[in-house]
Amino acid sequence: TRYWRDWSSDVCSSDLTNEKGKAARLLTTAEVARHFGVTTKTVRRWVADGKLAAARTLGGHRRFLPSVVKVEGAR
Repeated sequence: TRYWRDWSSDVCSSDLTNEKGKAARLLTTAEVARHFGVTTKTVRRWVADGKLAAARTLGGHRRFLPSVVKVEGAR
């Protein structure tokens, strides 16, 4: 979509909607860091290493799908 510069992994546009067809709420780097109990720098490193998939906004901020965090958190 026009809101994203790139994805670090293959994500379908249908992944950006919830089961009711509404836009899914994406998580910020700080929210993901709190979820895992790590710093934001660690989350940025995980994205760079390919351990987490993130989107970039036009302003350069990372955003994460809640489903990716849930899957990664289950490991």
